[in-house]
Amino acid sequence: TEDWSSDAHRRDFTINALYCDAAGRLYDHTSGLDDLAAHRVRFIGRAEDRIAEDYLRILRFYRFTAEYAEGSIDREGHEACATTQEGLDLISAERIRAELLKLLAAPHAPIVVSEMDEAGLLTRILGAPADVVTFARLAALERALGLPPDPIRRLIALAAPDAGAQLRDRLRLSNTEATRISNLDLPDARFDPAASDYGATSFIYR
Repeated sequence: TEDWSSDAHRRDFTINALYCDAAGRLYDHTSGLDDLAAHRVRFIGRAEDRIAEDYLRILRFYRFTAEYAEGSIDREGHEACATTQEGLDLISAERIRAELLKLLAAPHAPIVVSEMDEAGLLTRILGAPADVVTFARLAALERALGLPPDPIRRLIALAAPDAGAQLRDRLRLSNTEATRISNLDLPDARFDPAASDYGATSFIYR
């Protein structure tokens, strides 16, 4: 179409429907500029309609919220994602993996991930209950140590213990990613103070 308004109303979020012509004039048909100023991620029109056009928009909604909305979730969009989440079963594992890893590395991921978990989205994506507490602790440690967010490290923190093989198959992880998860997924996460010196040094080494 050559009709920018028609094109805008077929897009996902208002902040993704801003246009500029060659003369530098801005065209905003969905109040996207106001939403940008307010750090708000909002679906265009009826959220359920936009999601039905591509169910990956569910994960995109949460990723954009974790990146640009400072973790403040649009309730209407969140409710629509929760009620239409079965549509994620129709999306390829590769597309879900790519979007999920971007989401996990976003600045306000712990807040958004907690909301997703309450809505049952993480269990659907991971195939098992998620550990949002450990995920949040890891994110806090990364910030405290000045480390960049590591999506694979965060993924294994979010998943259930010994979930490496399941994550590999469910999300179609690469061999490198699956190996990293296998190395990070230690079964003896708790240390027994009564262990021998050899047991203590072996634990510390691992």
